[in-house]
Amino acid sequence: MVILLAGCKDVIETDITHKKITVIAPLNNAKSTIYKQLFWWNEVDGATQYSIQIVSPSYDSLVSIVLDTIVKADRFYATLAPGKYQWRIRAENGVYNTDYQIYSLKMNPSALNLQTVNLTAPVNYTYQGASAGSRFDFKWDLLSRTTHYIIEIDTVTKNFVNPVLIDSTNFLPYSYTFTAEGDYKWRVMAKDSINGLQTAWSDIYYTGYYATAPGVPNPSTPANNQTVAPTKVTFTWSAMPKAKTYTLYLYRNGADTTIASTDKYPVNSPSASKSFFNATSGEVIYWRVSSTDKAGNQSALSSPTRKISIQ
Repeated sequence: MVILLAGCKDVIETDITHKKITVIAPLNNAKSTIYKQLFWWNEVDGATQYSIQIVSPSYDSLVSIVLDTIVKADRFYATLAPGKYQWRIRAENGVYNTDYQIYSLKMNPSALNLQTVNLTAPVNYTYQGASAGSRFDFKWDLLSRTTHYIIEIDTVTKNFVNPVLIDSTNFLPYSYTFTAEGDYKWRVMAKDSINGLQTAWSDIYYTGYYATAPGVPNPSTPANNQTVAPTKVTFTWSAMPKAKTYTLYLYRNGADTTIASTDKYPVNSPSASKSFFNATSGEVIYWRVSSTDKAGNQSALSSPTRKISIQ
């Protein structure tokens, strides 16, 4: 192992140099007629990410680099046209990496109706806030033998019967500007009008747009100017519609400096409460709280600032 000094924090990285990745799919020399391929492996203990590269037709006879990316999880999807490929993977952390492991893969020609479209952006369950605006760029992997794509966008409570949008396109990204904030879902189908074939609908991805921040939480307990025991102080506040997380700010003696404790403040909480442990006797602590929605819009801080005294 190696210890890195980063400011006042010690970051310990595991030496993964001699570890090996166990690939689950696709196996070496696999052949497939399904263009949307799942690349899947067992995670390596101590790794924080994986470097993936796909080339055609091979590393010894390189014609094109199809993909070169970093993946944080243990799997991802990529769409490949018919042809021969090699792909390689290695595990990495901030200091070390394993050796690349190389695998061969052949994609055989197949009918469009056996395929599905792989959606790539926005990533599933990601949302845009006021800073990013209401225009979204939708992207997916292109399929061979396709003349156009059908995209549908709808609210999450509806079932694409009368969708918010249905359109045909040949170009990516497909840009759409939402006129109302809220949660949405979307899907794509590929078509070949020459041969009368089409894919099934893709997986449904979820996204949304939020133009305004949630409301400002109202602090509840401890009461203003209350004296509390130093062992544990639980701060509570009103839950706000649309809020996904809350941020609690603790200040010492009225100054805009955060409390030094086993917890690092300001700190996020998924619920409308947060406990503070091992306060220093005799201190005066000031506190405020804000709320943030899933698109990253943050409310103003609660006002006025509340004060408590530690026994």
